[in-house]
Amino acid sequence: LRITKDGAPAPGNPTFTQAGALPELYSIGHRNPQGIAIHPTTGELWQSEHGPRGGDEINRVLPAKNYGWPTITYGIEYSGAVIGSGIQQQSGMEQPVYYWDPVISPSGMTFYKGNNIPEWQKVVGSSIDATYGWKDDGLFRTEEEIDNAAWYGSRPNIGDIKYVDINGDGKIDSQDRGRIGRGNRPQITYGLNLSANWNGIDFSAQFTGGALFDVSLLGTYFNGYDDNTIWTQTFKENANSPLYLVQNAVSLDNPNGTMPRITTGTLTHGSDNGLASTFWFRNGKYIRLKSAQLGYTLPKQWMNAVGIQNLRVFVDGSNLFTIDGLPDGIDPESPGVNNGYYPQQRTVMGGLTLTF
Repeated sequence: LRITKDGAPAPGNPTFTQAGALPELYSIGHRNPQGIAIHPTTGELWQSEHGPRGGDEINRVLPAKNYGWPTITYGIEYSGAVIGSGIQQQSGMEQPVYYWDPVISPSGMTFYKGNNIPEWQKVVGSSIDATYGWKDDGLFRTEEEIDNAAWYGSRPNIGDIKYVDINGDGKIDSQDRGRIGRGNRPQITYGLNLSANWNGIDFSAQFTGGALFDVSLLGTYFNGYDDNTIWTQTFKENANSPLYLVQNAVSLDNPNGTMPRITTGTLTHGSDNGLASTFWFRNGKYIRLKSAQLGYTLPKQWMNAVGIQNLRVFVDGSNLFTIDGLPDGIDPESPGVNNGYYPQQRTVMGGLTLTF
């Protein structure tokens, strides 16, 4: 809306053709505006908006423009259902200047023209969907090392993750948090289709793969923040733990372990090991045999004798194997390991095609 101080429609407001459009309208299609500011150089109006689950936006608000909600959006319902037709673009509707997925829940908005933003917190030059988090420096091995290190929150224990004090102020906090790693969407995807036939035997296979992306073993929740999962915290919520977490945990018997100490909950600082950090990032590159089929068509002279025109038997499989560097149970094609994603299953089936 654009109104005068006494609440009347502001002079020069655009005219909308939609039935029932009010004269106070300046633009339409916004969802949950949170912050608004005037650009100090251009005088243009800018606005931050909350999306649903995903799709927080920054928009440059222009007169008579339609910003799409709820017809187009980069978010989904909190239940996981699509909104509208599930599309992100449509003719006659504006695209955001920038959007976040997962969300960051922006609030107020202002313009800053200085150069005091730490290099590691700048968006420019990083992957478009890179995670905000901390850099790790391995695990604490001795009490002396803890004494001489910066901490996040309360005093850590031997076997907890050691975070890097990027700005050197002697503590670990949000000022040490920056854009780390790459997003979980491959920057390169590739595939290979194979097929062959010989003496009635036929074979086909499809390989798919991706590269230049990272997979976090943590779970990314709808608000965009990461936290522990069964893949990163032993016996989380009384669940079983993967062997690599237990066998490789730092302990008195295994001081050189490569995984954080065993914890049974959030006791004695253990939950801080679930901060989004490079410790839990893995290179997501993979190649997968997505599907394969092997068949045999019996010779026609055999079939004609019994009144059958064609008989083919086959065996078919999907997701037969994946080559990657991830722990067992982590799917490189998953959107997030704790987002309610059900891993793709390996299936094998057989059948026949019969034509009379």
